[in-house]
Amino acid sequence: MFTDADLQFVLNSLPERATVALYVQREGKPAGPVTLTLPAGWRKTDVSWRPSVFAVGPALGFGSVPLAPGDREALGIPANRLALRVRQLFPAPHLRRARPDLQVGDIVLGLNGETLSEMTHAQFMTQFRLGFEFGQKGTLEVLRGGQRLSLPVLGVEPTGQ
Repeated sequence: MFTDADLQFVLNSLPERATVALYVQREGKPAGPVTLTLPAGWRKTDVSWRPSVFAVGPALGFGSVPLAPGDREALGIPANRLALRVRQLFPAPHLRRARPDLQVGDIVLGLNGETLSEMTHAQFMTQFRLGFEFGQKGTLEVLRGGQRLSLPVLGVEPTGQ
């Protein structure tokens, strides 16, 4: 019997593109080989699409959308840099404590003094969740009314427990 870690070990040793025959069992009986074709780019590390990522790590409790290209240009924000406009602040009290000074309309540019590369809201939240511990403090780098601010944030339990 092999584990998923064994499978990961084998997959990591394969070239960028590969075809692999997996011999599997169903209900204890051989189910024949299953062919797994690995296209270029299969090793992507962006896990923000996985619903399970929302059960991992702390939350900040806001929703955002990428800044429109024309708005980016007007503000002098390069296309390859993070620029997420805050559209929603979730009202739960523990989430308000997570980002007390953030406002709808703020443009998130970075985290802990670092300017970040362009990413989606889900990718940003995944980066935060995987990089912060519960109770850990940090700062969001934002643009508000033409002024750059560093706002305090706190990693909190998503459910408020």
